[in-house]
Amino acid sequence: MSEQDSGGAPVTVHDPTHSVTDMAADPGCATDVVYELVARQGRVELADGAFVDGFSPNGRALGLTIRALPGQLVEARVRIRGGERGG
Repeated sequence: MSEQDSGGAPVTVHDPTHSVTDMAADPGCATDVVYELVARQGRVELADGAFVDGFSPNGRALGLTIRALPGQLVEARVRIRGGERGG
């Protein structure tokens, strides 16, 4: 497996033993922060000026920064555009 390139950002190691369903919030809770993320397939320009084929979250190579305060419930809505199905 290759090493993750975070572009200089801090790297968080995730525990693979937790299921996404374990992290689901109570459906009755109000969401404090909502982020929309659209990943589009195409040419992505990297920080060094090189281009690669891939997915760009919201048109940016590194995506967006999610900001929330401790204890806030964050909802991330992710959509994939492009690829074989022509999204």
